[in-house]
Amino acid sequence: PIGTAPPCTGTETATTAGANHPWTDTSTNTVYFETALYHSYTTAKNAGLSKINATTNTKIKGAKVRYLAADGGTSVYPFRFKFSANCEIVDCDLAYSRISSVNYGPYGMGFRIEFSRECNILNTRYVGKPDSSLYVSGKGYGFVLHGCTDCKVIGTTAINARHGYLLQYGAAGNEIADFHDIGSRISAIDFHGINARNNHVHGGTIVGGPLVTADSTTKTAIKIGNTSHIYGDFDNLIENITVHNYDFTGGETGNGMQLLCQSAGNTIRNITIYGCDYGIKLTYNSTYTSSIL
Repeated sequence: PIGTAPPCTGTETATTAGANHPWTDTSTNTVYFETALYHSYTTAKNAGLSKINATTNTKIKGAKVRYLAADGGTSVYPFRFKFSANCEIVDCDLAYSRISSVNYGPYGMGFRIEFSRECNILNTRYVGKPDSSLYVSGKGYGFVLHGCTDCKVIGTTAINARHGYLLQYGAAGNEIADFHDIGSRISAIDFHGINARNNHVHGGTIVGGPLVTADSTTKTAIKIGNTSHIYGDFDNLIENITVHNYDFTGGETGNGMQLLCQSAGNTIRNITIYGCDYGIKLTYNSTYTSSIL
């Protein structure tokens, strides 16, 4: 951000496009909303506007990345667009490497679009380590849409991730389609709480696998809401997905779908599940006392 407006005042409801706001003129303090608006906030939340010099019309194409050494950090993003518009990642491949019988793999978030609009990830693959190593929170994520608007993830594959595809922090109006998730350790499709809204996930295949994490033995193919985040996810559409092999025998629990009570208005339809321990699991955040499911 190169300039921040003062907080809104009064009692009106300020409707915004989420964490990332459309703009047309960065030479003045005038902001024009160009696209459909997704979120509403009362002015008591002290919402504001930021003027951003965005990265625009940039493409990363045909990049192949292999990890040759360990990296213990969580804020590691091999591929990332932040404060960007109309950018693309196309035909890229990110995977682990084996050196001296040790698997080194993508530790942070492999492909991350953050506070951006109309950016795409196309025909791209993420492959995590093929062992049950310490992919704890913040490590081993495949594709992440964080606070971005009207972005697309199409024709992609996530293998051995902690979360294959994750949407959070006001991600709105995005599309994930024609995807394949294989062996994710906690979740394949994960609406991670914090007001992901009006997103469309469709046309994919999810296959369970044997890998686990250090902090969970529960795996879920499609998850809406997060037990660690009080605010839920709203008005998303998830459809035309096939799930295989979520019935585990090694001590893990497999859910076809999991819904948290603080989320509402979501539509799940035409989901076919071949094998799971629980088809639909309803759960809640223990600190959230107003159930709206």
